[in-house]
Amino acid sequence: YYEEWKEQKTMENFFRWLDYGSGKDIELESCPRKILEAEVIKYCNKKEREKYEVLIKDDGILVYKQTGSPVHTMDSSVCVLGRCQIQGT
Repeated sequence: YYEEWKEQKTMENFFRWLDYGSGKDIELESCPRKILEAEVIKYCNKKEREKYEVLIKDDGILVYKQTGSPVHTMDSSVCVLGRCQIQGT
């Protein structure tokens, strides 16, 4: 849906477009709307986000800031919809 949104060149932000705007009726074969709408999104406050904050090591590996453990991106529960902020830049 994100790729479709980018191609539309709309002034609506992605989430407004997807839920209320011109993208609300789009159905993609690769991810039917029924599956998309079954997904759960949790919006975290600043304190809750600290658990998910990651750093990029010199070798390009993502690690959790709090624990230093590597981020396993093959886990189906991990989905990044936002933007990355690289500290120190």
